[in-house]
Amino acid sequence: MTYSEDFRWRAVALLHMYSIPIVHVSELLGPKLRSFGRWYALFLSDGVVSDKRKHKERHTKWPPEVLKFVEAYVEDHPTFYIEEYFSTLSAT
Repeated sequence: MTYSEDFRWRAVALLHMYSIPIVHVSELLGPKLRSFGRWYALFLSDGVVSDKRKHKERHTKWPPEVLKFVEAYVEDHPTFYIEEYFSTLSAT
C-alpha cells in the first residue's frame, strides 16, 4: 500500500522526536515494521522519508512561439471562453 509523504513524516516524528517504540507506532498507524524502518533509515541517511524520485521536469510539446501567442491572446482576451460560449448560445 502507498502512504502519503505527510503520513510518513508523522510516523518519523513519532519515532524520532518522541522516541515512541516502532512497535507501538506500527500498531497505532497500521503499516508494517519494515515500512517504518525503511522510512526512518531514509530520514537518518538523507533527511527524506520518500524513496521516490522527484518528478521529471515537464516538457511541452508546443513550440515556444505558439505558447507566446496563446499567452498574449489570453492576456488580451481574458474572457475569451465566456465570449465563445455566448456566441455559441446566441447562434443556436
